[in-house]
Amino acid sequence: MPQTPAETARALFAALEEHSWVDVAELIDSAEIVAFRDHHLDGLVTFAESRSIQAQLPERHGISLYLTHGGERRDLEKYADLKLPVFTDVATLGDLAALAPIQFLVKWIEATQRRGGWGSRGPASRRIILGEVMEGDSLAHVLYRFDRSAEDPLHASEPPEATNTHILTFRRADSVWRALVNRDLVFQPSVMMQLESPYRR
Repeated sequence: MPQTPAETARALFAALEEHSWVDVAELIDSAEIVAFRDHHLDGLVTFAESRSIQAQLPERHGISLYLTHGGERRDLEKYADLKLPVFTDVATLGDLAALAPIQFLVKWIEATQRRGGWGSRGPASRRIILGEVMEGDSLAHVLYRFDRSAEDPLHASEPPEATNTHILTFRRADSVWRALVNRDLVFQPSVMMQLESPYRR
């Protein structure tokens, strides 16, 4: 088990490259995973509601229609039978909602990876850890950046772009450091975009 935030970050980056999604999920803070699950279930119900409204429009022609999230947990029963072909071994929204939070995250990462999301930027060595900053005893921030030189050797001598630098925050609970989800981890082609395709007309 990694002992420091930086060690945990290295383990997380290695798991991303190896596509070990269960290992990735186990290195993320449990409360963060629950929040991730709740937010995306809400988004899937919003998607189902938009499809229902769109089906009543006289002409759609591939128009995307999404309702604004209200921030409240929605009743999933009405849309439990919504087909979700982007997830493996999960047929419907009801099936997905029934998963434990960590299983939900694993399924979501698997679906995202098929569109070039989590861990798709290259080997773990390309995420270079620059250092860590402690904020009290239970919060820490790991600064890292992507090394683009392996992708484009001609630009190896150029200074790193500011957009390549990221902060991954860690929370310690029961003496174990786990990551909070940052933009690098969740900024990926949307599962919603994959769901949208079969419904376009």
